[in-house]
Amino acid sequence: MKPVFAVGLAVAALGLGAVAIWAFPSDETKFLAACEAGIKERLRSPSSYVAAGVVEAPRRRADLNDFLGEASPQVREWRNSQRAGKSDAAKALRDVRSAQAKGFKTGDYEVVSYLISYDAANGFGAMIRGVSECSQVVKTGGQIDAPSILNEPVIDGVEASDWGLYQLWLARNGNP
Repeated sequence: MKPVFAVGLAVAALGLGAVAIWAFPSDETKFLAACEAGIKERLRSPSSYVAAGVVEAPRRRADLNDFLGEASPQVREWRNSQRAGKSDAAKALRDVRSAQAKGFKTGDYEVVSYLISYDAANGFGAMIRGVSECSQVVKTGGQIDAPSILNEPVIDGVEASDWGLYQLWLARNGNP
């Protein structure tokens, strides 16, 4: 009778462990979910998104551009025009960026990246394979953090908030 009880107890413990993992996802799981949500926002047909695989890329030393999520020249030009303002908020942002730049020069940060492959319909309805890089800058040797308004994933070199603002800018000014 005792061995059956021990086996039953072990099975129950495994079941509770699986429920705990499901109920309390890790920061990495939350990060990847935010990455997929960000990728879907950028698709022509978000409902057609089907995940195909996730691969963690080797870590590399981060520079300030990794932290700022600078990708295309158009996004860089738009960001510079926003930062050039004379408001207190623009000055505070410049001060914060200056302090962060010092940390990047000393190698205190690295980039954790995941390559996410997926299938989704294009504008004509044909399913195509896409691959996006989703990254986050962390302290060297650190773990990925759960995404937040101040720490959102960078998808293909652009943060979600900047991507949305850039889309509004394009709608107003036209495609360059």
